[in-house]
Amino acid sequence: MAVDPALKALAHPTRRAMLRLVWDAERSSSAIAGDLGLSRPATSQHLEVLRQPAWTTSASTAINACIASISNCLLRSERS
Repeated sequence: MAVDPALKALAHPTRRAMLRLVWDAERSSSAIAGDLGLSRPATSQHLEVLRQPAWTTSASTAINACIASISNCLLRSERS
């Protein structure tokens, strides 16, 4: 069974922390890096993983799309 790309993107705790930061408001990648104590290159790498399923090119939009994808995945599993 293949793992949904959205769930795979959330396998790392840093990416989950990124989602918590932007849950209620958009943040720039620099703000995310500063809040999590990450280098900008590390932040970019994590955001790229969130972009991998080709949801979007924008970091904040990628995270929002990830949230939507996860919500859809959870709804599908509840219907099963």
